[in-house]
Amino acid sequence: MRIRVRQLDEPEMALVEQVVDTLIDHPRIGDIAVVSGALLKDGSTELSADVRSRKAWTCAEPGLMARILTNDLPPVRTVVAACLDRRGSPRVISPCGSCREMLRRWAPDGWVIVSESNDSWMAVSIEDLFPFYEMWPGA
Repeated sequence: MRIRVRQLDEPEMALVEQVVDTLIDHPRIGDIAVVSGALLKDGSTELSADVRSRKAWTCAEPGLMARILTNDLPPVRTVVAACLDRRGSPRVISPCGSCREMLRRWAPDGWVIVSESNDSWMAVSIEDLFPFYEMWPGA
């Protein structure tokens, strides 16, 4: 199986910057751990943060997709998520398994930005991040 990867273009680099800036500058930085962003096919962007309580945790990506679907926004072109590491430096992170499944269903032809290193990123197709989705019952 060959995984499709590519370099980021200018709008995707700007999305990474927007997500990282939001993460660093957010007034509730102690309450959120992850910010995700989507570049939509019309060139607009949407952001979301994770939501935590003592008993529950919701990743940032489901909130992002809920916002896009609820408002009938254009399809997703690219998604990225970032968190702060233990030293307080921002890091682009790969979606968890549940978020990969959700993205595969709602943005099947999109791309996800992942880290090659601390300051270098690439785009991987959502289909390749969550292969064999169609084989699942009810998919």
